Amino acid sequence: MGILQNTTGQTISFAQWTLFVAPVLLVLLPLAFFVLQGVGQTEQVSLATARRFLEKRNQQLGQISRREIITAAIIVDAIATKAQCSCVL
Repeated sequence: MGILQNTTGQTISFAQWTLFVAPVLLVLLPLAFFVLQGVGQTEQVSLATARRFLEKRNQQLGQISRREIITAAIIVDAIATKAQCSCVL
């Protein structure tokens, strides 16, 4: 909305924007629902079969290496540091 104001000098409220977008929403939301229903109906998956596959894959991967532990620690530290930062970008 800032771009609109800067380029044209016009402003719109949230309510005006909502009323403008509502017809688009009413068309696209049901369309998205039916598309997702069609995509999701391709194949039934058995939870037991999926569990066996994941357990087998986990055994193939083996133990977590030292390098993987260090990488995870660096990622967790970066996330924790960013979460503590009260900087506003």
